[in-house]
Amino acid sequence: MALLDSAPDVKHRELTHVRVLPLEGGPPTTPALHGTLMAGLIAAIEDNAFGIVGVAPAADVVAIPVCTPVGDGTSDGCDLFDVLHGMDLAWQQEASILNLSLAGPPDPLLQRAVTRLLELGVVVVAAAGNGSSSLPTYPAAYPGVIGVGAVDSTGQPYAQGNHGPWVSVAGPGVEILSTTPDDSFAFVNGTSLAAAQVSGVLALLTSVVQDPVRMRMALLATARGSLVPASAATDSPATASAPVSPTVCDVLRDIGQPCGGSTAASPTIP
Repeated sequence: MALLDSAPDVKHRELTHVRVLPLEGGPPTTPALHGTLMAGLIAAIEDNAFGIVGVAPAADVVAIPVCTPVGDGTSDGCDLFDVLHGMDLAWQQEASILNLSLAGPPDPLLQRAVTRLLELGVVVVAAAGNGSSSLPTYPAAYPGVIGVGAVDSTGQPYAQGNHGPWVSVAGPGVEILSTTPDDSFAFVNGTSLAAAQVSGVLALLTSVVQDPVRMRMALLATARGSLVPASAATDSPATASAPVSPTVCDVLRDIGQPCGGSTAASPTIP
């Protein structure tokens, strides 16, 4: 799996197994908040008597810094050239899942790069963004990309999250605990967190059935419910359009695979 973000803190005790592969002339590899949060949600080590456990703690994750922290470090700026370069590098590393917890305007070069990776069999997961808007953001809204919105623990939509029929699924994105630089942790909100967790679910699924495209289709087919429960549905179809991402066991059950044991818990996938 490839994580295109700002650089994670791989000296964090939860992330020592995450590889950082810098771009030549690209963003710095200095540990950043956003990249560290995403890496922890996907791959924080299990059974180390410290902190948290990622969704796919044994996944082979290569972090490619394509973004640079701005302001107080809670958000990143991502240059299109670096994102495109990072996507090329992810393909060279034979990554089968690509996490893009970033969102922006449409761009023909970005669309071409995403389309090419999809044609090559790479599963692309992207955050819907946090603008409280129904306007599409990219790459989440490109055809074939799993665009991810956010819900809280009750299934209610994250107030700041983008939404609309272009959002494929919604995942947990409110008060989520993850890793931060210097062996620390924090509770944070946002669709970036939801996207990282969906990528982790796909990593687990692909460890059982080593066909990422099939697992992408199975996850979307199994997705159920909506951003708001039927009893609380509003008259705005945009807010209720994205089904909540299913669990690993839900998807495996739907495709006739057993759930449980070390196979599903300890993936080793690109």
